[in-house]
Amino acid sequence: ETEVVRDGITSNCYIDYPQLKIRLAFVDSVYQTAGFNQDTIDWTSDILSNLPTGYKVVFISHEPTRWELISTASGSMPGSTEMEAVLTAHQSVICGWIHGHTHFDNVSYVMTFPEISITCGKPDQYPSATFPTGATAPARTIGTVSQDAWDAVLILPSENKFEFIRFGAGSSRTVPFRQ
Repeated sequence: ETEVVRDGITSNCYIDYPQLKIRLAFVDSVYQTAGFNQDTIDWTSDILSNLPTGYKVVFISHEPTRWELISTASGSMPGSTEMEAVLTAHQSVICGWIHGHTHFDNVSYVMTFPEISITCGKPDQYPSATFPTGATAPARTIGTVSQDAWDAVLILPSENKFEFIRFGAGSSRTVPFRQ
Protein backbone atom coordinates (compact mmCIF):
# COMPACT_ATOMS: atom_id res chain seq x y z
CA GLU A 1 0.00 0.00 0.00
CA THR A 2 1.21 3.48 -0.83
CA GLU A 3 1.05 6.52 1.40
CA VAL A 4 1.00 10.20 0.51
CA VAL A 5 3.84 12.06 2.24
CA ARG A 6 3.18 15.77 2.73
CA ASP A 7 5.74 18.41 3.64
CA GLY A 8 3.44 20.02 6.22
CA ILE A 9 4.23 23.58 5.12
CA THR A 10 2.94 23.88 1.54
CA SER A 11 0.84 21.68 -0.72
CA ASN A 12 3.94 19.71 -1.77
CA CYS A 13 3.56 15.96 -1.46
CA TYR A 14 4.73 12.71 -2.97
CA ILE A 15 3.59 9.15 -3.28
CA ASP A 16 5.89 6.19 -3.91
CA TYR A 17 5.01 3.22 -6.11
CA PRO A 18 7.46 0.51 -4.97
CA GLN A 19 6.44 -1.96 -7.69
CA LEU A 20 7.56 0.58 -10.33
CA LYS A 21 10.27 2.26 -8.22
CA ILE A 22 8.64 5.57 -9.12
CA ARG A 23 8.01 8.56 -6.87
CA LEU A 24 5.30 10.97 -8.05
CA ALA A 25 6.09 14.36 -6.58
CA PHE A 26 3.44 17.08 -6.67
CA VAL A 27 5.09 20.50 -6.51
CA ASP A 28 3.52 23.76 -5.33
CA SER A 29 4.45 26.08 -8.19
CA VAL A 30 2.05 28.95 -7.68
CA TYR A 31 4.13 31.00 -5.28
CA GLN A 32 3.02 34.61 -5.78
CA THR A 33 1.00 33.37 -8.83
CA ALA A 34 4.04 31.69 -10.48
CA GLY A 35 7.33 30.22 -9.40
CA PHE A 36 8.77 28.49 -6.35
CA ASN A 37 9.26 29.62 -2.77
CA GLN A 38 12.24 28.54 -0.68
CA ASP A 39 10.22 25.93 1.24
CA THR A 40 9.34 24.21 -2.05
CA ILE A 41 12.92 24.39 -3.33
CA ASP A 42 14.24 22.91 -0.06
CA TRP A 43 11.56 20.20 -0.07
CA THR A 44 12.41 19.26 -3.66
CA SER A 45 16.11 19.04 -2.80
CA ASP A 46 15.34 16.89 0.25
CA ILE A 47 13.12 14.36 -1.53
CA LEU A 48 15.67 14.01 -4.34
CA SER A 49 18.61 13.68 -1.93
CA ASN A 50 16.78 11.02 0.10
CA LEU A 51 15.28 9.01 -2.76
CA PRO A 52 15.20 5.26 -2.12
CA THR A 53 17.83 3.30 -4.06
CA GLY A 54 16.77 2.53 -7.61
CA TYR A 55 13.83 4.97 -7.63
CA LYS A 56 13.11 7.58 -10.30
CA VAL A 57 10.97 10.72 -9.87
CA VAL A 58 8.17 12.19 -11.97
CA PHE A 59 7.26 15.75 -11.02
CA ILE A 60 3.78 17.15 -11.51
CA SER A 61 2.99 20.83 -11.10
CA HIS A 62 0.81 23.61 -12.37
CA GLU A 63 3.79 25.62 -13.69
CA PRO A 64 6.90 24.62 -15.63
CA THR A 65 10.35 25.26 -14.15
CA ARG A 66 11.14 28.37 -16.19
CA TRP A 67 9.38 31.28 -17.85
CA GLU A 68 10.64 30.45 -21.36
CA LEU A 69 8.48 27.31 -21.32
CA ILE A 70 5.37 29.44 -20.81
CA SER A 71 5.76 32.25 -23.30
CA THR A 72 8.11 34.08 -25.62
CA ALA A 73 6.91 37.33 -24.00
CA SER A 74 9.27 38.76 -21.40
CA GLY A 75 8.75 37.67 -17.84
CA SER A 76 10.24 35.75 -14.96
CA MET A 77 9.38 33.19 -12.30
CA PRO A 78 10.56 33.65 -8.70
CA GLY A 79 12.79 30.79 -7.56
CA SER A 80 13.19 29.23 -11.00
CA THR A 81 16.98 29.60 -11.04
CA GLU A 82 17.27 27.95 -7.62
CA MET A 83 14.83 25.18 -8.56
CA GLU A 84 16.71 24.50 -11.77
CA ALA A 85 19.98 24.14 -9.81
CA VAL A 86 18.37 21.50 -7.56
CA LEU A 87 16.93 19.61 -10.54
CA THR A 88 20.20 19.77 -12.49
CA ALA A 89 22.09 18.25 -9.53
CA HIS A 90 19.69 15.28 -9.53
CA GLN A 91 18.64 15.04 -13.17
CA SER A 92 19.83 11.44 -13.54
CA VAL A 93 16.91 10.25 -11.36
CA ILE A 94 14.25 12.50 -12.91
CA CYS A 95 12.00 10.98 -15.59
CA GLY A 96 10.13 14.19 -16.35
CA TRP A 97 8.29 17.31 -15.20
CA ILE A 98 4.63 17.36 -16.26
CA HIS A 99 2.77 20.65 -16.04
CA GLY A 100 -0.21 22.63 -17.23
CA HIS A 101 -0.82 26.38 -17.12
CA THR A 102 0.34 27.00 -20.67
CA HIS A 103 -2.85 26.21 -22.63
CA PHE A 104 -0.75 24.36 -25.23
CA ASP A 105 1.02 21.03 -25.77
CA ASN A 106 4.79 21.04 -25.81
CA VAL A 107 7.82 18.95 -24.90
CA SER A 108 11.11 20.62 -24.02
CA TYR A 109 14.43 19.01 -23.15
CA VAL A 110 16.10 22.08 -21.64
CA MET A 111 17.64 19.68 -19.11
CA THR A 112 18.21 15.99 -19.86
CA PHE A 113 14.64 15.07 -18.85
CA PRO A 114 11.48 16.29 -20.62
CA GLU A 115 9.29 19.11 -19.39
CA ILE A 116 5.89 18.23 -20.77
CA SER A 117 3.16 20.82 -21.15
CA ILE A 118 -0.44 19.63 -21.36
CA THR A 119 -3.07 21.93 -22.83
CA CYS A 120 -5.83 22.83 -20.42
CA GLY A 121 -9.44 21.72 -20.29
CA LYS A 122 -10.54 25.32 -20.74
CA PRO A 123 -11.48 25.85 -24.41
CA ASP A 124 -10.26 29.44 -24.71
CA GLN A 125 -6.62 29.92 -25.67
CA TYR A 126 -3.92 32.51 -25.33
CA PRO A 127 -2.58 34.07 -28.54
CA SER A 128 -0.31 31.58 -30.33
CA ALA A 129 2.13 34.42 -31.00
CA THR A 130 3.45 33.97 -27.44
CA PHE A 131 3.90 30.19 -27.66
CA PRO A 132 7.45 28.81 -27.53
CA THR A 133 8.80 27.16 -30.67
CA GLY A 134 7.25 23.73 -31.18
CA ALA A 135 4.21 24.34 -28.96
CA THR A 136 0.77 23.62 -30.39
CA ALA A 137 -2.73 24.38 -29.17
CA PRO A 138 -5.43 22.07 -30.49
CA ALA A 139 -8.44 23.71 -32.13
CA ARG A 140 -11.41 23.85 -29.76
CA THR A 141 -15.11 24.13 -30.60
CA ILE A 142 -17.72 24.60 -27.87
CA GLY A 143 -20.45 21.96 -27.99
CA THR A 144 -18.24 19.29 -29.62
CA VAL A 145 -15.82 16.67 -28.33
CA SER A 146 -12.99 19.15 -29.00
CA GLN A 147 -14.38 21.44 -26.30
CA ASP A 148 -12.59 19.21 -23.81
CA ALA A 149 -8.91 18.25 -23.68
CA TRP A 150 -7.25 16.09 -21.03
CA ASP A 151 -4.72 13.29 -20.86
CA ALA A 152 -4.42 9.95 -19.14
CA VAL A 153 -0.72 9.37 -18.49
CA LEU A 154 1.02 6.01 -18.41
CA ILE A 155 4.46 6.01 -16.81
CA LEU A 156 6.45 3.12 -18.28
CA PRO A 157 9.82 2.95 -16.49
CA SER A 158 10.73 -0.39 -18.08
CA GLU A 159 10.46 1.32 -21.50
CA ASN A 160 11.84 4.71 -20.36
CA LYS A 161 8.84 6.64 -21.63
CA PHE A 162 5.49 8.25 -20.94
CA GLU A 163 2.34 7.57 -22.97
CA PHE A 164 -0.08 10.51 -22.97
CA ILE A 165 -3.52 9.36 -24.13
CA ARG A 166 -5.58 12.39 -25.19
CA PHE A 167 -9.31 12.69 -24.78
CA GLY A 168 -10.97 15.54 -26.67
CA ALA A 169 -8.98 18.05 -28.73
CA GLY A 170 -5.40 17.25 -29.68
CA SER A 171 -3.38 14.07 -30.11
CA SER A 172 -1.94 11.30 -27.98
CA ARG A 173 1.84 11.44 -27.54
CA THR A 174 4.77 9.25 -26.60
CA VAL A 175 7.51 11.10 -24.70
CA PRO A 176 10.83 9.43 -23.88
CA PHE A 177 12.47 10.03 -20.49
CA ARG A 178 15.57 11.21 -22.39
CA GLN A 179 15.87 12.80 -25.80
